[in-house]
Amino acid sequence: MKPLFFNAVKGLAIFALCSVSLIFILCFIAIQFDDPEQLVLIFSNIALFLSAFLGGRFSVGKNGKKFISGLIVGIFGALIILLLSLILSSFDAVSFLRMALTVLVSVLGALSKKSVEKQPSSAKKRKNIAKRYGAYR
Repeated sequence: MKPLFFNAVKGLAIFALCSVSLIFILCFIAIQFDDPEQLVLIFSNIALFLSAFLGGRFSVGKNGKKFISGLIVGIFGALIILLLSLILSSFDAVSFLRMALTVLVSVLGALSKKSVEKQPSSAKKRKNIAKRYGAYR
């Protein structure tokens, strides 16, 4: 249970760092346009979903529980965004859909990562190849 918890915390930290950095980058890009208010919703959704994907992807560790790791990061990330939404504005059906998509994207990010397995060293690989072809003594 401990590795799953620490991996989820690591995924949430990546989620938060990516969100903040993407918001800064995309705000800088939006300022370059004539009417940046048109791009606020688009850029905020891009930052939210990309950071959820990366948070879910980095939450997968050696335990191999991809779905659960992505689900935990997605739910807690969506709850953080929900709390910020309730503080700053009202919550409506579109916000609920955005939170559900955040959880889904985080799970997809976790599922997209390959399983982390310990790879044999190059010396062991050579030894195994030599054994296979009869050159090992």
